[in-house]
Amino acid sequence: MLVTIFKNILQASNGVGLIFIALGEFTTTFSFGNIIGYNLTKIVINIPLILILTFGTAWLVHLLSWFIWALAEVECLKKVSKFCISCMLCAICCVCGLVFTTRTGVYWLSLYNEIFINSCLTVLALCEVLIIVFIYGYKQFLLDIYDMTGHTIGRLSILIWRHVTPILLILTFSSILTVGVLDGFRYEVWTHRSNFLTKTRYPYWAQLIVWV
Repeated sequence: MLVTIFKNILQASNGVGLIFIALGEFTTTFSFGNIIGYNLTKIVINIPLILILTFGTAWLVHLLSWFIWALAEVECLKKVSKFCISCMLCAICCVCGLVFTTRTGVYWLSLYNEIFINSCLTVLALCEVLIIVFIYGYKQFLLDIYDMTGHTIGRLSILIWRHVTPILLILTFSSILTVGVLDGFRYEVWTHRSNFLTKTRYPYWAQLIVWV
């Protein structure tokens, strides 16, 4: 019985990446009690967790600064100081983050993490490729690369960049939407009677809120 419990506990954490992707998984499992104290062994064991927390915090600070810089360039906000914009943005983030402090906050965080990591990164990559290729112009971009490096890109790389990459990104995003809409996202729950982890589908209203 102990072996079964230990095996299922190990399966409860199943992150799919590091830093950007593992930050959500790390947030749901990290506890400051694991690093409190003067035990050298405890500190050494948790060095990877501390690094993820440090890198993740730095990434969030940079992301916040990018948002502030972008909002400061908006016409209606040019007369507003960056300090006021920072305060408003931090207040909005704080209010939105209160949902993660509730008893069901870990499930909300897991749902956000599962949807945003897959779909948002794909959308960002797709928009970047489409904007550079079809709006900015791939020829102009190639000239920029030549001006900066003195080298040109091969025809095969241009073909993959112009046609193969957008098609693959569109197919990937379509599959994510299909799985999310038809199958739905699931989370693992420990059932006392069966003594193992079972996957349960998130409520449709919760998935709709996250998608919106």
